[in-house]
Order: sequence, then C-alpha cells, then structure tokens
Amino acid sequence: MSRVSLETSDLVIVGAGGAGSEARWIAGIMRPAFACVGFLDDNSERWGATNDGLPILGGVARAAALVDPERTLVHVAVGRGAARARLVAILKTQGFAFATLIHPQSAIAESATIGTGTMIGPFAVLAPHVQVDEHVLVNSHVGVGHHATVGAYSTLCPGVRVSGHCVVGKGVFLGSNAVILPGMAIGDGATVAASSMVVRRVAPRHTVMGVPARIVSKPADSESTAQS
Repeated sequence: MSRVSLETSDLVIVGAGGAGSEARWIAGIMRPAFACVGFLDDNSERWGATNDGLPILGGVARAAALVDPERTLVHVAVGRGAARARLVAILKTQGFAFATLIHPQSAIAESATIGTGTMIGPFAVLAPHVQVDEHVLVNSHVGVGHHATVGAYSTLCPGVRVSGHCVVGKGVFLGSNAVILPGMAIGDGATVAASSMVVRRVAPRHTVMGVPARIVSKPADSESTAQS
C-alpha cells in the first residue's frame, strides 16, 4: 500500500523526453491537478538543466535522495515497455508509489479497470469491461474494445485500434494506427508495426508488419512458422 496520503499532489516524472512532456501536460490538467516538481532522467548530461520549465533533478538510482518517497508520487514516462519495467523496479526498491495519469478528454467505461502507473491520453476510448494493467502507455486517439485486456508495460501508440475480446500480452508494442481484429491474441513482448492489421495470433517476441500482418522478425530460439 502506498505510504503517500490521498492529499499528496507532488509529482516527479521519470523521463525528460517527449513522453515526459505529455505526462506533465496531462498531470497539470487533471482535477485535482498534480504539482509537478521536476523530472528524473538517467542522462547525466541533462542534470541541472530544465525540461518544460521544470528542473531535471538527477538519475533514477538516487531518486530517494533527491525527493522524499513519503511525500512524492512518481510517474514513469518512457516509450518502451522494457525500459519502463526496469525503472519501475528500481523505484519500487526505494519505496516510491506511482501516479496514474488520465486525460480528462478520454472516455472510459465505468466497468473498465486501469492499473497503477498507467497513462491514458486525450480522446482514448476504453469500452466496457476493458482491463488495462499497470504502467501501460495508452496514447491519444487509441480505442480498446469491450472485454479486451492489455498487459502491463505495453505501449499503444496514437491511433491504435484494439478490437473487442482481444488479449494483448505484457510488454507489447503496438505502432501508430495498428489494428487488431476481434478476438486476436498478441504474445508477451511482441511488436506490431505502424499501420499494420493483425488477423491471426502473434507469438511472443515476434514482430509483424503489413496488411495483413506477417512476421518480419522472431527470436532466434523460436520455431514458429506462422505468418502472424
């Protein structure tokens, strides 16, 4: 359980790149708004500089020495799920709790569930009985259909369409405007290239591309011969 009280609004964003700027924007217009106090970033050349008018305080390894975990929430805003997972693990060992950021112009059904640390962008739609797990990045204009599930640390780029009853695994990357047809399953760690249409199951750690989507790369230890 978080040791940060419900009244606490201070927020530090991890990642001083584009995703971090979007996170700061959403946090600032939520009601009640978070008070963003700075960024953490592991690029030491940027320490002491500013991003969007806020200081870049230092690296994630020293987060607890830079801000108080008892009083400050963090949100990990980096594009790739594997990097998010690594950073979240480091911050958990330092006692931090995580902020969930939801743009007020998103549409989320009452029966949908959203995991801690997830970000939901503007004009995203989560239909009834959708389950989005922790630390997922749901970008602008994403649609997730009824009874679909999205695994932890996945990234849904702008314009993605996940149809009803789909199962998107953990750490999946769906490129901009990718379409997943109803009932499809995307295995853990898989990548679907931008503007692709998935019409068959995608195996774990495979990359697919095209309309219909076909395998363009797969892990060396895979024996898969399916197209997608």
